[in-house]
Amino acid sequence: MNKKYRILTVLIVFAVTFASLSGCGSGTSESIDLDGTYVYYLNSGEDKLVPVACTIPEGSTEDGIAYLRTALSVVPKGYSAQPLLPSGVTLDNTEFEGRELRLYFSNSYSAIEPTREILVRAGIVRTFCQVSGVRECRFYIGGEPLMDDAGREVGAMRQTTFIDSSVQRINAYERDSVYLYFGNATGDALRLERRVIYHSSNQPLEWAVVARLIEGSAEEGMVRLIAPDTEIISVSTAKEICYVNLSRAFLASSPDTVPELAIYSIVNSLARSCNVKQVQIAIEGDIKVMYRDTVSLDQLFEEKVSYVEQSREEE
Repeated sequence: MNKKYRILTVLIVFAVTFASLSGCGSGTSESIDLDGTYVYYLNSGEDKLVPVACTIPEGSTEDGIAYLRTALSVVPKGYSAQPLLPSGVTLDNTEFEGRELRLYFSNSYSAIEPTREILVRAGIVRTFCQVSGVRECRFYIGGEPLMDDAGREVGAMRQTTFIDSSVQRINAYERDSVYLYFGNATGDALRLERRVIYHSSNQPLEWAVVARLIEGSAEEGMVRLIAPDTEIISVSTAKEICYVNLSRAFLASSPDTVPELAIYSIVNSLARSCNVKQVQIAIEGDIKVMYRDTVSLDQLFEEKVSYVEQSREEE
């Protein structure tokens, strides 16, 4: 049985040493620009991730996954760091299908301390999602899906699950309880999911909330309302107004649902989870946009409970 927050712990058992992987590491621990490709390790204090520059060899997606799986197991010389997974925790199998990478860990993953586990999870997702074709990762412990503290499946995770909105660092994390609104099965109302999330201390909670809405819900009967390829360009809050700037992919969201639902999925989630009273949504900086030829984005939106299933809201 998976325990709360006991997620990724990959001590990948490979005979190949990292020194033989000429594409990774430069033998120095100087600071680096995080615009390239990196394998992530853990510092000696177990409170920060250590990125090491790496070049993934040309080949198939499966080749890239295998390469990074090996690279994660041994830290190259010259770096004061340790592998993400502690001794005794193994990655037993991987499966790649569509754009999702499934990682199967041993039962011992559940014994990882929560403070280390969140960094381990972040490092592994960030590492594998750099492989061409891999968009998200899903974890299994002893063959069972990874669960959160409420007993719900954690589900697929992307780089945006962990990335900081302004500085690409993954160090300290904050734990927050949030209210997320997704669509119901018939596409005519919002359904509430209460969830505990972790996000970078350098990342606004508002950003983390919008990112979770894009990722969707693992709960039955919860329908994602925002197109999955929507990118968050920026999120900022001033005087209780949250300004959300999204990529144009947002305009293709939920064609089979009531048009207002995608808008109020964002608005209601931010209003309930953050110190926000109004929300301005822009598309690549432009607010002079009609969403699905129905809703003008040139306005400040406020929470509207009339779109929410009341029975669900009152649970």
